[in-house]
Amino acid sequence: MLAAKWSWKVAILTIESVSANKKAARAANVSNDPNLERTPKRSIAIRVKVMGTTAPQSRAELLGIAKSMMRGVDRLLAPPRDLELDHACTLLYAHALECALKAALFSVAVTPKRDHNLESLWQAAASHNFGLATPAPDWLARVNDMHGAPYAIRYSEGIQGFAFPRAEPIVQEVQRLIRAVEARGHR
Repeated sequence: MLAAKWSWKVAILTIESVSANKKAARAANVSNDPNLERTPKRSIAIRVKVMGTTAPQSRAELLGIAKSMMRGVDRLLAPPRDLELDHACTLLYAHALECALKAALFSVAVTPKRDHNLESLWQAAASHNFGLATPAPDWLARVNDMHGAPYAIRYSEGIQGFAFPRAEPIVQEVQRLIRAVEARGHR
């Protein structure tokens, strides 16, 4: 399976403000009608991520993904909490944990395996003094069972439901690991 690799590109977008009735006219393919007023155009430069076809290959890329996933987790856990979103929250923090563990390994010049096994990644990172508990916390096996092959949390065909572990201790550990990797820097 190919994973995404991100690179930054600059794009110039032209913004044109069009009212709802003008949008409807455009949808009816009469956009060349001279009676449609248009507001002045403005151009802005933005940076956009362009997706390639290789897995992230650096500490910085993986940390960026982990932090992005954790922003989503923070929003899903914010009050008022919606328990129906636990599936999405677990998917995000599991992926954030995977990326943070791989970033930890890259930061000590170890290339992680190209798999999704959180337990083996945890063991490898724990041996490099990132403050990870050994043995690993009980929740790790549960999250790994959902996150790793056969990827039940992503492709839950035939599954009637999940018993999600309590999110808060996992989220705290992922956040702590991200801070530890950032503090360690590159080697």
